[in-house]
Amino acid sequence: MGKQRKNLISGNDGRVIYYIVNGEGRTRSMPKEVRRSKATQKSAGHFAKAVRLSAAIRGGLASLLPESKGRDMINRVNNACNQWMHDPNADLSIPEGELPYLYQLQFNAKTALTARCKFPLVVDWTTPGVATLVLPQMKPVQHFSAPAGTTTVHMRVGITGCTVKKWEETEGYLAALDIPYTNGLIPVQSIQLPYTPGPGHIWLVAVALTYTVMIKGRQRRLKQQRWMPAGVVSARLTG
Repeated sequence: MGKQRKNLISGNDGRVIYYIVNGEGRTRSMPKEVRRSKATQKSAGHFAKAVRLSAAIRGGLASLLPESKGRDMINRVNNACNQWMHDPNADLSIPEGELPYLYQLQFNAKTALTARCKFPLVVDWTTPGVATLVLPQMKPVQHFSAPAGTTTVHMRVGITGCTVKKWEETEGYLAALDIPYTNGLIPVQSIQLPYTPGPGHIWLVAVALTYTVMIKGRQRRLKQQRWMPAGVVSARLTG
């Protein structure tokens, strides 16, 4: 650390940094480039792949996400992708065939799909080229957590794919279902999501909920984050 002798300045000139501490001018040299270890470089390369997978997922499901560019949500998806891709010791209790960390991934930190939807959302993959989301027989007022005055629960469903080698978004499909929020019994329903089967792809099915409520005699679609849950309900890897 050096000292400034005359006029006190702050900033940098080449590799020399000028700054002031307690009214005293000082100088120091810029640090030299730090060499990263091979392990650090490898870890950075792994995370870069996870970020590409995350971008593909968010791009394919953008219309379902409560805020597709929110930093918290981006970090959430980045971390989930990184953990799935590079954690060989994952020991999670999940259904057979589902990918750890990506299965049941929640996109909204303020509310979880599993908290608002009180029944399991199961996807049937047995038919090649079609992922079928099966909704059981239900009474909406008992099977959904909804705000006061709700008249309709809007369910949006999407499927998106990503290549494993290049981690690029491939294709997607969206569907929507409006469910009257009543105590009446609604029979079993299914939503079919077409996709192109093939080796070396990840496929994710996600569900998002929004609500229409009656406020002062008028129906309004809520846009409050705590009433906009969205999450992955199935994540599969095709060999």
